[in-house]
Amino acid sequence: MNRLITLVLTGLLLLAVNACKSKKQKPVTKPTVKKTVVHKELTDSLRQDSIRKAKALELQKLEEQKAQVPDDKYFLIAGSFQDRDNAEKFKAELESQGYESKVIVRETGPNQDFYKVSYKSFYDRNEAFNELSREKQQPNNEHVWLLIK
Repeated sequence: MNRLITLVLTGLLLLAVNACKSKKQKPVTKPTVKKTVVHKELTDSLRQDSIRKAKALELQKLEEQKAQVPDDKYFLIAGSFQDRDNAEKFKAELESQGYESKVIVRETGPNQDFYKVSYKSFYDRNEAFNELSREKQQPNNEHVWLLIK
């Protein structure tokens, strides 16, 4: 009798195990995360390359803008000299004060024997005459005059 009970229990146990196997549970898997390994040297190189390209593009745009701006035609003159060395010294003095100074020489016309030293220049006529008026109102600037090329 014990033997019969053991056989029945073993049979039931086998049936239970087979029943569980037939359900085929999906195995639990962890999501995989792929990590991209990028070397620091490569990223630094790419970053520097993109910075270089951006700077080159910016320089190109500035050059295009300069090409579109016409030459100045009006010049505020701070001094006029017969000797070029004196004109160059005065130009250097104005530049040390922050002005974009130029020595202008005329090939023909009035005052062609003089070296004129400008400290501001303009393309726009109205802007030039307005600035001349403002400059003449400043102390010690009564001598400033406008040269039109």
